[in-house]
Amino acid sequence: MLVAFQEFDLPSADVLATQGFVFKFSDPQYASLGAVIPPGAWPPGDTRKPSLALYQASDSHLQANSSIEGSEVAGLLIDFQPSPITFQLPVTVLLPVDTLLTNVSYSAAMFDAENATWVLKPVSAGETVVDGNVQGETMSFSLYASLSYPTPTACDTACIIGAVIGGVVGLLCCCGLAYYLYSSSQAGAAPTPDDEEEPPAPKSRDIPTGRGKEEDVEAGPAAAAPARPEPKSYADISGGEESDEDGEHVYDV
Repeated sequence: MLVAFQEFDLPSADVLATQGFVFKFSDPQYASLGAVIPPGAWPPGDTRKPSLALYQASDSHLQANSSIEGSEVAGLLIDFQPSPITFQLPVTVLLPVDTLLTNVSYSAAMFDAENATWVLKPVSAGETVVDGNVQGETMSFSLYASLSYPTPTACDTACIIGAVIGGVVGLLCCCGLAYYLYSSSQAGAAPTPDDEEEPPAPKSRDIPTGRGKEEDVEAGPAAAAPARPEPKSYADISGGEESDEDGEHVYDV
């Protein structure tokens, strides 16, 4: 619904180039709404008259399709003319807002009819809300409105970044621990006494007993000591025999 309309005379080319100009509604109720054209911004040779048309949206809290989730149209809409037009420098548009709320952010936005979306047009410097109006910067005229959206809390960005960094660090630590455990298992632990092989039992062997026969004696700590061989006789040692008075052989033992 059309609320107000006003057309303005365009200044001379010399004034447009050196001074620029400001045009706003003459109605005191909307006297703060309009546009500020800086010197040299108006396209040379364009003599079309500028105009403002103020519209009431069908819903004061109309959901706005924009790049920010939860955006709403926050006030009356203004159709800036002439359009299409491309300025040489950014111009400032001054837009109404119904109610300024806390924990809510605002931005000027231009309606893109081709894609049915609102394109944010924030100011490059300074405050967005000035004297109860929302201001933005643009290089062209079209249909504009103030958009409101929930103000991001400090944790919306800082906490998300911290959580991502913490998650990456935790993942790296887990991977490092897993690699360390895997490397240790591949290196192998020291064998336990239960894992050591017992030495094979020694085979039995024949040990002479000195009594003319052989017996199988088990080797080891409990094995019996071999029998001492019987001493040789004197005759065996000396190569002769020695007899006592009775003629019997005498052996040195």
